[in-house]
Amino acid sequence: MDFKELYERFYKMEGRENLFDYRVRDRVVWDYLRYYVFKELEKGQSLPGQIVYRKKIRPLVHVMDGIGFIRRRRLSPPYDIVVVNYSRKTMIDGKSVNSQFYLTINALKDRYRILLIDPSRYREEVEKFYGCDVVRSIPWHYRAKLGGALMRYSGEEKRVFDTIQKVVLNEFQVGLDMDAIVRLGFSYQLGLGKEFAKIFKRVRPRLILYSETGGCKGWIEEAHRLEIPVVEYQHSIIWRGSVLCNYDNGVVSRDWKTLHDYIFTFAESWHPQYLCPAKKIPVGHPLIDRHLSGLAKSSGRPEAILFISTKRSGRVLERLALELSRRMPGRPIFYKLRPDEYIGWREAYSREFCESRDVTVIDRDIKSLYDWFAESGYIVGDASMAVVEGMAAGLVPFILKNQLHVVLENYVKQGAAFLVETAEEIEMKIKQKELPRNPLRREQLFRPGSLSNITQAVDAIFRSKGEERNHGSIS
Repeated sequence: MDFKELYERFYKMEGRENLFDYRVRDRVVWDYLRYYVFKELEKGQSLPGQIVYRKKIRPLVHVMDGIGFIRRRRLSPPYDIVVVNYSRKTMIDGKSVNSQFYLTINALKDRYRILLIDPSRYREEVEKFYGCDVVRSIPWHYRAKLGGALMRYSGEEKRVFDTIQKVVLNEFQVGLDMDAIVRLGFSYQLGLGKEFAKIFKRVRPRLILYSETGGCKGWIEEAHRLEIPVVEYQHSIIWRGSVLCNYDNGVVSRDWKTLHDYIFTFAESWHPQYLCPAKKIPVGHPLIDRHLSGLAKSSGRPEAILFISTKRSGRVLERLALELSRRMPGRPIFYKLRPDEYIGWREAYSREFCESRDVTVIDRDIKSLYDWFAESGYIVGDASMAVVEGMAAGLVPFILKNQLHVVLENYVKQGAAFLVETAEEIEMKIKQKELPRNPLRREQLFRPGSLSNITQAVDAIFRSKGEERNHGSIS
């Protein structure tokens, strides 16, 4: 079974078996569990070209740091906006911060009273980085995990979980560790929802802004019980297999409290990939906007070919890069590793690849991704957001045909990218100076003026609620 068959069968199964009709503790329990079930099914889709890394042992100091001294911070409610941060960070203005919310908060902080809920560990000086009040949420996560591990269910509730497990087994012939899925996908989220509800009641926000990472259903329900609108902000590739924001027609009820009310998207071209009832508002991406605006323009197309690593097809990509280097000697070829590959990649990739003098492996952040874009004319990958960013930067995209190519298949169908299987295909198209028949412009992928767009969108949401903004800075 390939990836496309997996997610299409998944959507059909949940509709056909009426899984959304099941309730546990007055919750649409399948909407909590489906993401975690799908991820388990997806793990079974092994690829022959997958790169395998040794498991890293996390130092004890990291754990201790997470449960260190907790300072009770003085807050000054009410707040206009609560931003729920997530842990993905990058360096901006010399600070290790979230790539979306740091710039978004800076754009809105003089206009609205903002509170940031942040999950960072205590050694990170978050309070110094963001221009708003901050409350640390890491103790909430620990308490929610502990509470989830101790949560018990009635016989009737257990039968619901057993029924779901049997439905999945019958459809996919895959046995699930349902106890673990329920603990993480439901029990933990219920506990986290209670923790968030306390702060929501205390600070009384009029809007919540977040990015969906899979564990937000519990607190979204609590926000809606308090009649607080929730805005999700796109942060990655959205495609048909993105189960967090895709449902088959007719299965979703607007009465569900687990769904966000609005979605801030990168651009209108992404809207067909969202099959959920939230109102879609195209705003762009602040950091990508900044990078694209500052990208140096070349007088001609650079010759370099930039490969974007994907661990699940790394073996195929490394062979493709090596073969291309042999077929096009002298042509600069860069191979950009994922940041989580920087340590240990030499033990994971082949000896030939590691010792090659014709492929430059990028295994540190000595320059930004966009600096590599400026030096390259072509980009090769299969399921990476960096490929889409490269397209927006004007690089000619080659998408490797394998099971993962379905993530970006939409661009191939539009004629905006080439689908390739061999180095020979790439060589021929480059030598013949062939370009995609329907290349997408930057503004079609990422709407320019993102910070202004976000400000206008937030203003419009508040106007639609018949509310006026609170002026004044936080003391």
